[in-house]
Amino acid sequence: LDPSYTTMAEILRDAGYDTAFVASHLFLNAGHGLQQGFTRVDTRILQDELAITSPAITDWGLKWLEDKAAVRDGIPWFLWLHYFDPHAPYLLHEGVSENFGTEKEIDKYDGEIAFTDQHLGRLLDAFERLGFAANTIVVIVADHGEEFGEHGHQGHGYDLHEEVVHVPLALRVPGIVPRRVSGAVPTVDLMPTLL
Repeated sequence: LDPSYTTMAEILRDAGYDTAFVASHLFLNAGHGLQQGFTRVDTRILQDELAITSPAITDWGLKWLEDKAAVRDGIPWFLWLHYFDPHAPYLLHEGVSENFGTEKEIDKYDGEIAFTDQHLGRLLDAFERLGFAANTIVVIVADHGEEFGEHGHQGHGYDLHEEVVHVPLALRVPGIVPRRVSGAVPTVDLMPTLL
């Protein structure tokens, strides 16, 4: 990311937010520019595709939330936790993957999603337990989906078929009744919507 672009973290930091980012993949190191605007960056978990990082990412996020709850200084915060586990090569997760299958790539992918979901659940439970649920916006979004032979490809990065561009986007906003939006919602609108 060229430094001439203004990130949401920069806008929030300049508005007095404490900003933190935990990176789990090598593409998120300082050389790629995605750390702009974060006052705290933790890259200790940086790994390649063969690492399982969801437990460590969630543990870091839990510690952050517990520290914030202990201080209660009234300073608003923005925290980005980057989860990479539902990604090729699809790894097996004992106690989870067996529920989906361990032979086919798509089954292993589903197991990785379920495994990461368990760790996101630990984090979301902490929002309630620590008293942040009433005033914290939570966003869960993916950057791409995966193809499993639907158009002659495996993975992503080759085309813009539905399997690749239709990604999860979930927002939990205090005071807004949960609902499902059926139309297309471009992720490019996420930053201005949140701001």
